[in-house]
Amino acid sequence: MLTAVNESGRRFSLQGEERLETLKKLRDKHRFYCEACGKPLILKLGQKVAWHFAHKPNMSCHGENEPESIVHLEGKRALYHWLNAQGEFPILEKYIPDIKQRADLFLHHHPKAIAIEYQCSNLTPQRFMERTAGYLSLDIRPIWILGENRLKNYGLYLSMALDRRTSLKSERKAICALFQCHVQPIYHSSSFLAARFVNGCR
Repeated sequence: MLTAVNESGRRFSLQGEERLETLKKLRDKHRFYCEACGKPLILKLGQKVAWHFAHKPNMSCHGENEPESIVHLEGKRALYHWLNAQGEFPILEKYIPDIKQRADLFLHHHPKAIAIEYQCSNLTPQRFMERTAGYLSLDIRPIWILGENRLKNYGLYLSMALDRRTSLKSERKAICALFQCHVQPIYHSSSFLAARFVNGCR
């Protein structure tokens, strides 16, 4: 994960612009904890994987859905910076205690807030519906953005890449989905399409 709170409750987020020496000093000075479960976190500053916070080995957390890959870490950070560039004010990894879910990105839009999920790993239709229903129960509109590893070569056609037998009729008006490559400009290099997508999901 890219966010944590320190012993004073101050929130830290790794936005990719931090200097290594600065983070090392923070790591020596502070203890970091998970916003969801309150358990201690380790600030990992290695060379092979994107800098991130992680639970200690064998610790479980109800706020974690699945292990994070480097694609997921870098992808949601790229989305965070892209939304900032569009004049939005995204919150990175906002934890929502009422439903025990952590949105990759969160926007306080009126009249409905928006939770953005950047999905890179396999997700069962049942879990997808559960997480979507959780957001909808709080009148939060979910946007699912599927990572490049979920993309099937359909040109600019959009696909949920989920089991086609799953019925989404009751949720269809509340769900948006698109594909993104974390190393390329978002949404098939089309900023126009991206802007239309975000605006259309408000």
